[in-house]
Amino acid sequence: MDALAEFAETNSGEIDEKVVVVKYKFISDDFDHVAFEDFLHVLQVAQNCHVTVSVEDLAVYRALFNHHRVVDNSEGQTLINCRIVKQLPVDEESQRFIDDVAQGFEGIRGVDGNIHWFEKKEGSAGYIRLLKEIPQSIKSTAT
Repeated sequence: MDALAEFAETNSGEIDEKVVVVKYKFISDDFDHVAFEDFLHVLQVAQNCHVTVSVEDLAVYRALFNHHRVVDNSEGQTLINCRIVKQLPVDEESQRFIDDVAQGFEGIRGVDGNIHWFEKKEGSAGYIRLLKEIPQSIKSTAT
């Protein structure tokens, strides 16, 4: 999905909407799962966002992607990756939505992470069409 967002369709037609993609990542061993999932549910329903969450054991993630690391004291910690995608009219400012998402995460006990975002106009219709085929997930615990 990241690669698709980077490259526009060749015939994207007239552009009247854009997509805003927010990525939020944090590491935690103790956070308010209920408040976290409630916030994501509000984004899904009230804000009409597409939300996906991936949950990884931090030690396993580091073993896979940071193989040069010798000492790892991440036992029991979890890496949470969230992707939130919202369609907006092309002339609407994205910053207010980004600020609302950032403040929402900051208000949850034990959630302190990094937020990155971008917006895309060209190819947004195709991106959203493909995104709708991906199941949403707001669970913050491994299953």
